[in-house]
Amino acid sequence: MRGRGWFEYYLRLPVELFLTHNPATFADRGIAVMKQALAGLTVLIAVLATPAVAQTPLFSENSDVAFVVEGPLSTLIRASSRSTDPYPAAVLFGPEAQRFDIELSARGLSRRTRGYCSMPPLRLDFQGPQVRDTPLRGQNKIKLVTRCRSGAVYEQVNVLEYLAYRIYNEITPFSYRVRPAQVTYRDTDGRR
Repeated sequence: MRGRGWFEYYLRLPVELFLTHNPATFADRGIAVMKQALAGLTVLIAVLATPAVAQTPLFSENSDVAFVVEGPLSTLIRASSRSTDPYPAAVLFGPEAQRFDIELSARGLSRRTRGYCSMPPLRLDFQGPQVRDTPLRGQNKIKLVTRCRSGAVYEQVNVLEYLAYRIYNEITPFSYRVRPAQVTYRDTDGRR
């Protein structure tokens, strides 16, 4: 393969095998290809035969979920380009506004550090067994995609990202579960 690109190598490989007129070489290559195909087929059958990953109550529906995030948002946003350190915060969830203590942190890399977004994506880390027997059961960390900037264009980007994840959910059970959310942010720093 020296001196040739990989694409050219794979295009010329069948021609070189044919021109060698050596049945043993052709047979050896054929057996190797068959073994690779059989291994790939085995993996595909194993994946398709695996039962679907169990849905947690939070992601068993596709309707909008509403909740409130309370925390030091101004401090988190200001420090997000340099740090993903968690801050104590709370989530108010459900019709009774049940309060859950969480650690709130910025996440991601490009959206957080390169100045693309004025609001970084967030991670909600739930503390201990407080989510047991609630719709949040089975969740200890939730990745929250935020609108990068204000405006209808950025809202549509979030919708497109959501739809991409939903399509991927249909392809494989081994994918992130998503649900649209209406989030109200309350800054405990008192600045926003």
